[in-house]
Amino acid sequence: GVAQVAIGQPLDTIKSYTQSKGWRMAWKKVKCASTGGLFRFLYRGTKFSGPNAVINNVCVFNSYTFAKHEAGLSTIESGCLAGISATPSAFFLDGCNIIKQVKGSNAVISPRSMLLRHGLLTTGVREIVGLSAHFSAYEYSREKLGMNPLFAGGCAGLSNWTASYPIDVVRTRQIVWNASAWYVIRNLDLRAAIAAYPACAIRAIAANASVFWAYEAVQSLAIKQ
Repeated sequence: GVAQVAIGQPLDTIKSYTQSKGWRMAWKKVKCASTGGLFRFLYRGTKFSGPNAVINNVCVFNSYTFAKHEAGLSTIESGCLAGISATPSAFFLDGCNIIKQVKGSNAVISPRSMLLRHGLLTTGVREIVGLSAHFSAYEYSREKLGMNPLFAGGCAGLSNWTASYPIDVVRTRQIVWNASAWYVIRNLDLRAAIAAYPACAIRAIAANASVFWAYEAVQSLAIKQ
């Protein structure tokens, strides 16, 4: 979780901002922040994304491992279960993170406002689709292609976010503007959505390469002990 936030948060901020306000506004914001406060802009929302990354990874890896190795489910089925387990933290904590990223550090967020906010169902669908692709790509890269955890993790992250990216665009705009999925789809800015994909893809590769490397490194330490 720490590895994910340290490496992925800046690109995640750019992704969320671009999805919501377009590439021009995002680039303008980065240029403005570069004169002072760039680090603060890129890492704003970390107090929510940090706990979410830790909780999310604990839920995802444990539920996937249990489903795959204890319950004997397939990789896709185990990924679906991992997606369901990750949905609450992905909505409530990462949702707060997205609002802070787009609207600024002064945005007011309360537990009640998040409970009443649109986007929970879309978040669940995004997590299920994304994590099914995520673990399928990782298992294939490790077992069939013999990749090390860094490269296999990068492939997993790219597969995850490419498969779920259209859903993530709708989910991000729902959370930021508290709008229904149908309203977001009808008023979708395709140029902004497409423009945000490169930042999303780079973040997915870098963050997940570090996540899986950290995961397997910790596993190997536990086995040695």
